[in-house]
Amino acid sequence: MSDDVTVPPKATTSVSVGASFIIGKQVVKVSSQDITQIAKEGFKFSLAESIEFGTPENLLDWINEEFEGANIPVAQIKASIDEIPIASIKAILKTFWDMSLIVEVLNINTGTGLFEIAILLKVTASGDAPPNKIFGVLEIESLGFGVTRLGAPDVEP
Repeated sequence: MSDDVTVPPKATTSVSVGASFIIGKQVVKVSSQDITQIAKEGFKFSLAESIEFGTPENLLDWINEEFEGANIPVAQIKASIDEIPIASIKAILKTFWDMSLIVEVLNINTGTGLFEIAILLKVTASGDAPPNKIFGVLEIESLGFGVTRLGAPDVEP
């Protein structure tokens, strides 16, 4: 007989939640981490896959429809871009206006103060419309932006 006794590890249980929401006719999947640890570790949220919002015009129209009182002047913004007299600046803004906005990454962890977002702006296929050339030469295919903040938010004393 052996004197070595193996003690089994303490049993643990974790519970995570996944959900699908419909936002602007698109299914958005989200997931959490172990929700049994929220009190100790904070709330953790991650976007399961990217969300495409369409062009800035599509996004602003959706915000106006969904959030009473938003009143973003979408037509006025579009008209203002068309009225810019400097061709290169107009081309840059029209390019941005015609791009599709895609949220690639969204992570929130209230325990560590993590906020992380990555956005991709991508040129959309618009039929026979020629691309907006910047300075008459450059055609943008996509632009990416990312922001990560780690730590507690700044609080005024």
